[in-house]
Amino acid sequence: MIVRGRWNSKYYLLTPASESEILALQQSDFKVGDKVIVTENVQHNNTGKELEATIIDIENNPFRGLVLSAETIDKQIYFDIAENFKKI
Repeated sequence: MIVRGRWNSKYYLLTPASESEILALQQSDFKVGDKVIVTENVQHNNTGKELEATIIDIENNPFRGLVLSAETIDKQIYFDIAENFKKI
């Protein structure tokens, strides 16, 4: 079951994801476990390097669209909209 969470003042409430959210995630080119390149737009450090990472979470954000979270080999986590990641 796909769920989404929302913080309340005392607990974290999990509710089932809507059909439109599930459909958007299923139609995505990205899947959890895929290898991606983290571009400079995501890193915010102007080093000029592109890092290789693994997708650990995909979220259908109602304000930003499809948001990916990716973890590098050295355990740094980057997240941003899907357009700022390149699939390997």
